[in-house]
Amino acid sequence: MKSISNQKRKIRALILCDEQEKSIRLQDTLDVLPIYNVDSYYVDKLTDALKKVSSALFDSILLDLNTFDADNFRALDELTHNAPGVPVIIVTDRAASIAAFSASKLVWSAI
Repeated sequence: MKSISNQKRKIRALILCDEQEKSIRLQDTLDVLPIYNVDSYYVDKLTDALKKVSSALFDSILLDLNTFDADNFRALDELTHNAPGVPVIIVTDRAASIAAFSASKLVWSAI
């Protein structure tokens, strides 16, 4: 008989968001995931995010496209270039169709 472990899988997530309240809400949401124990790291500038991904491994990146120091999708492009293979989850107030288009563009370029 197999034993079932109640341990949560540990993952590391980087949050790039320049609004502290939104970042706190994202961290709170990650904290209650039922099967994951998430260590989240918050940065508010693209330059800081790029430093983090160059010095540490992350399982995922949550990206607010409205970050003030990155024009349009520059943050998405630079993060995917500097952290290849790490899923980037877009969190934004922009139209969903823009985010979906960008995400699909990344998927097709990876194939």
